[in-house]
Parts: sequence; C-alpha cells; structure tokens
Amino acid sequence: MRAGKLRHRIEIQEPFDARDSHGGHSTEWRSLAIRWGSVEPLRGRELFEARQVEARVTTRVKMRHYDGLTPKHRLSFDSDIYNITAVLNPDSRNAEVEVLCEKGD
Repeated sequence: MRAGKLRHRIEIQEPFDARDSHGGHSTEWRSLAIRWGSVEPLRGRELFEARQVEARVTTRVKMRHYDGLTPKHRLSFDSDIYNITAVLNPDSRNAEVEVLCEKGD
C-alpha cells in the first residue's frame, strides 16, 4: 500500500461501559488509535457489489493492517462517525485492511 494514498487521519474508537453518579450504565467511546488511511464514498457499481456484504454500506476506508479491528469498533474522520459493517483482509496478508462502513451518529 502506497503511503501517498493514505492522506486522511482516521481515529479508531472502542466502546466501553461507563457508570454515571446514579449507578446507571451507558456506552461511551474512547480513542484506541489514530491511523493514516483513505476514505472513499462508494457509488455506482462499487456500491452494488458492496451491498452483497452489507445492505447499508456507504463508505470504504483503506488503511494499513490493524490487528483486532472488528465491527464492534467505529471510525471517526472529519467530525463524522462511521460504524463498521465489515473488515476485509485483501490477499490474507495482514498488510492492509478494507473497512466497509456506514455513516452513523
């Protein structure tokens, strides 16, 4: 993967269970890592092909391999949140990952 294509700063976030002062629980998100990657909105034929994996995929993020990245994580880029629907390992070489996402809140 050529470094020149990785021009976006992407934050990988993980959920954790937070307690409030009244003993209640809520899911909060904390930063796990910040990586360089490329954020590509899917369109046309790509979107049709990606829908075979997940019906609401809207964005593909490419980055160097990050061990342990799963759909339980989410990505943040340019003040937008992306919920991960699939993490693909092209060629099964652990060199890069393609992350299929949908824009979240």
